[in-house]
Amino acid sequence: MLFRWSQLILAVVSLAPCYADGLQADTAQLAGHLKLLRAHRIVQMPAGEFDSTQRRFLTWIESRIGKGFTVQQMNAELASAQLLSDGPHTVDDMFDKDYVGFVGEVEDVDLHLERGLFAIKFGIHTGSYCNFDETLVLYARDPMRRLAKINAAQPHRHGHHLREAAVGKDVPNRGRLIASAWVASNCTSNWNGNIFRIDRQRGQILESVFHKGVDSYLDDRLRISTEGDTVTFHYTSSDGDASVLIREAIARYRIRHGRAVRQAPLAPSFGGFIDEWLVLGENDVPRWSARAAIAQHRALVARLKKGSFSWKYAADCAGAVLAREIGIRWDDSGRITVFRISGSSAAELRMLSVSDSFTPGCREIDLSSGLDSILAEPAR
Repeated sequence: MLFRWSQLILAVVSLAPCYADGLQADTAQLAGHLKLLRAHRIVQMPAGEFDSTQRRFLTWIESRIGKGFTVQQMNAELASAQLLSDGPHTVDDMFDKDYVGFVGEVEDVDLHLERGLFAIKFGIHTGSYCNFDETLVLYARDPMRRLAKINAAQPHRHGHHLREAAVGKDVPNRGRLIASAWVASNCTSNWNGNIFRIDRQRGQILESVFHKGVDSYLDDRLRISTEGDTVTFHYTSSDGDASVLIREAIARYRIRHGRAVRQAPLAPSFGGFIDEWLVLGENDVPRWSARAAIAQHRALVARLKKGSFSWKYAADCAGAVLAREIGIRWDDSGRITVFRISGSSAAELRMLSVSDSFTPGCREIDLSSGLDSILAEPAR
């Protein structure tokens, strides 16, 4: 039976128009478009040209998906037509050579999807070798139809690689959530331009409900999960203390009325909570703060823009509400700021107050052996 199917596929392909050089007609058309781009030596592909190239390439891909081609067969055809880049051959090629006019291989994306769905990604060179833009596409299998096409940003400005994605279940009257994480295409940095986004797919309509730039460390694993109307990103982020550099991070959002609303926990640690609290928007601060802390937030945000800080002090404070005090020293001025935080778990953390002095009677925690009391998850 497999032999007969392969014969049938071969017969269908053989019936398609074929150019003198042996290329299928649509492959020759795609090759002609890409060759024209190469002739113009475009340093940075404009958004309109990217959209046109993406549309042509995706049409080519979907014609082969419909005929039962594997990604390996598609890539073999692209290679035969010399549409895949063979570079870079040197380090200088990565930065100085123009790769506009070439595409990347088509790849299956394993997202642990429910039965009847599948996903692919494909890339287009949009400048130097370090400027490469990937597209994620989600399909239903029977009958084959496209459900979603997602890029890091629209309109196209710079290439991005897909880091991770997760697809939720299709819920009546709500649709399907598709969460994805992207990193700006580059050849030099582990921190270069990460984007988290959440899209909602309902039938043929794809709606962007969340799109945000984040500090996310490329060399550590990033995980995304969906559960009902909630999406959670687990990742490694930067720490306000430059000597620490990285910390565990979490960003959880619930989709309500077409908007993404941040959910607890803000972070899995006291230190992470301070980092996240300092960059909260003014409208979100009251959700995580007592009135005394809200009044200090704006001034601290302004101070953070001027420089970094170092973790210097931690103490447990007894009372009607158990609290952890954490002190930082601003690197530019040497001044001390003390954050007083309540909560016996990450999900319960709340900023009680911010001051420039420690509270007498609190039990100081020795930091000489490490910063676990600041950067570990609360455990009381």
